[in-house]
Amino acid sequence: MIEVPWMNTEKRSWLWIDWFIFSLRASWYIIGVVYYFVNQADLEGLPFSFFALLVTASFVVPNLFWRPGYINRQLYALSELAVTGFFTVYTNIFLTLNFGSVFLLLPAFMIGYLASRQTSAWTFPVFLLILPGARYWSAESFTIFIVQYIDVFVFFAFGACLNVIVRSHIKREQLLEENTAQSNFIQEQNKILEQYAVKVEQLTLLEERNRLAKELHDSIGHHFTSITVGLDAIRYMLELEPEMAKTKVEGLAELSRKGLDEIRKSIHSIAPSEEDMPLSSQLEQIALEFAAHTGTFIQFQCFGEECPVSQQTKLTFIRCMQEAITNAKRHGHATEIKAFLTFRTDSIELVIENNGHTFIAGDLGFGLNAMKDRLEQLQGRLEITNNSTGQFSLICTVPVRRNV
Repeated sequence: MIEVPWMNTEKRSWLWIDWFIFSLRASWYIIGVVYYFVNQADLEGLPFSFFALLVTASFVVPNLFWRPGYINRQLYALSELAVTGFFTVYTNIFLTLNFGSVFLLLPAFMIGYLASRQTSAWTFPVFLLILPGARYWSAESFTIFIVQYIDVFVFFAFGACLNVIVRSHIKREQLLEENTAQSNFIQEQNKILEQYAVKVEQLTLLEERNRLAKELHDSIGHHFTSITVGLDAIRYMLELEPEMAKTKVEGLAELSRKGLDEIRKSIHSIAPSEEDMPLSSQLEQIALEFAAHTGTFIQFQCFGEECPVSQQTKLTFIRCMQEAITNAKRHGHATEIKAFLTFRTDSIELVIENNGHTFIAGDLGFGLNAMKDRLEQLQGRLEITNNSTGQFSLICTVPVRRNV
């Protein structure tokens, strides 16, 4: 499709600078008409009605192509050339009226303000050279003619500067709108992805629960059926074959232990009820349960403002706690254990001390090596020390990033 220059329009609202320039043109027009109405002698025989008609056309016609919601730079320049050009040539060359450059200043300003690549090639020479040159026939002197020429250039330059500023402002606003639209689109897509992820997670959990429910049904049904049938048989075997009944009881006990282990594994994987508990509460619960079952004195304290942590971080500290207090009792024969959980601005630290046997450097063992590996996966570290009072200390540190 061929692009027609005079069809290139801008459908935008006026900025404050557009309204200011319009007010300036209107004031200029009103002042000029009123002045020559009062001083009609300065028109030197030109009828005031015809003068007012020419000035009104110079004001109104270009405004048809520069108004709120519609700007056509090409047609504005052509209309300005038609009415202002005719007025300038007619009054300066044919009538040799000395109006000065007063009726060329604002047109030159507007041409600079609405200049574009399509119009600048011909509007610059016409409004800066040819039309001001018509003043040569009516100017009082060559010096005045040159000074008025400079005035036209100054007004044009001022309009061109405003043109650059306004175009930069409009372009910046358009980029801002585009960036805002893209940002909103990305946020909407992120919400959709989050909803999709939640849905996938829900479906995955449902599928996993169904699978585990079937496993529980099959394993529990199998073991309890076997145990029930076996117990029924033992009732008859106790009187007739006591030795065989004893052997049968041992087999059923082993079978029940295996069934219990399978049930425990299934329950831990299907419904970890402690996932939503704060880390400090879970560690404290581990300490209380261990103290109740082993008779070991355990002191647990939490310091700092607790912050949410990932499930991986939470599980790592839980495993560290379990491994540390188990080792303290099993290998160190400790009777007193102290655990301190500290939330810092950039890290979480778990310190576990006991009064058991001291640690031999280099002898980590499988459990402590696993603990160290877990911490290193989170860019954390494990420190083990023996202090002067015989206390064995284990320090687990993991860096965290708090949401500001």
